Amino acid sequence: MFGGKITRESLHRAYHNVKHHLGQAYHKTKHFLGNVDHGVHVAKKVYGVLAPVLDSYGGGHHNKNILKALGGYEHLRNKVMDTHETVSHNVNQVVGNIKKKVPELGL
Repeated sequence: MFGGKITRESLHRAYHNVKHHLGQAYHKTKHFLGNVDHGVHVAKKVYGVLAPVLDSYGGGHHNKNILKALGGYEHLRNKVMDTHETVSHNVNQVVGNIKKKVPELGL
C-alpha cells in the first residue's frame, strides 16, 4: 500500500471504502439517536400525566428540574439538527465540486 503506485482504481476504491464506513457510522448513530429521541418523547408524555400528581405531593422543585432538563435536551437536539444540515450541505458541495473538477476519478 505505501510506496505503491497511486492509480485511478486505488483512489476509487479508497473513496468507496471511506464512503461505506462513514455511511455505516452515520446510519448507526442516526438510528441510536432516533431511539433516544423516541424515549424522550415517551418520557415527556408520561411526565405530562404524572406532573399534576407530583405537584399535589409537593414535588414542585422536581418539576422545575425536569422541565429544565427537557428544555436543555430540546436545545441540544436543535443544535444537532442544525449541525447535521450544515455538514450535509458542505459534504454534498465538496463531492459535487470533486465530480466537476476531477471527473476522471469516476466518483
